[in-house]
Amino acid sequence: MVGGTAAASLSSSFGEHHMRWTKQVIAAHKERLSKRPPDRRGDLIASWERSPAASPQPAVEKALELLADGNSNEKELGYYVLMDLALDEPPLRAHVSQLAHHRSAAVRRGLAFHLSRSFPAEFQSAVYLTLLRDKAASVRVQTITRIGMIYFKALLPELRALRATERDRKVTQELDYWIPLLEVGYRVEPSLTPGMLEVTALTGIGIASRSVNTTDPHDPQILGVVEELKSRP
Repeated sequence: MVGGTAAASLSSSFGEHHMRWTKQVIAAHKERLSKRPPDRRGDLIASWERSPAASPQPAVEKALELLADGNSNEKELGYYVLMDLALDEPPLRAHVSQLAHHRSAAVRRGLAFHLSRSFPAEFQSAVYLTLLRDKAASVRVQTITRIGMIYFKALLPELRALRATERDRKVTQELDYWIPLLEVGYRVEPSLTPGMLEVTALTGIGIASRSVNTTDPHDPQILGVVEELKSRP
């Protein structure tokens, strides 16, 4: 999948950074097209490039097609193109929110992972809430993970409510991991190295950890390490 490697090489942040994140990933796909066997990404990129001057509908339709039956690269590009178009034209956000009801659980999981952080918080909340109620446990797990990874603390009440009723073991394990992290912003656990503690902090783009030379979970240096971890680019 291009995004894992391309995303790391282009930027470590989501949202806006010189060029919008969605556009960065689309550009990475375009650059690598000549290095891989032919697929449908070229058609999607061509439709996306025409969309500022023409109707975005062909690009939307092609993106939805790739999401439904594409290979891993085609699916990833489909999400980023759809997000990019919807960011530029708010009426197209309906196509994004409708994916939360797609017949394929894989597509719904992909939506939870790829939903752009550049959308208004209210829109993100509505999509994530739909996915948190998904019938597939795997979709709920992916949604909880994503909410935690981007430090979307506004949904803590909904996560707590889900924990009170959830019966799937994998989902409850995910909730038990992320709810305390979201509540405090970091966790402190015994390190595998004797005499040290492991500090894990939410950064807004994932988690970061570091060992601290102390056995006291209230040691003042721990908060300093948390701030350092959060400020890493």
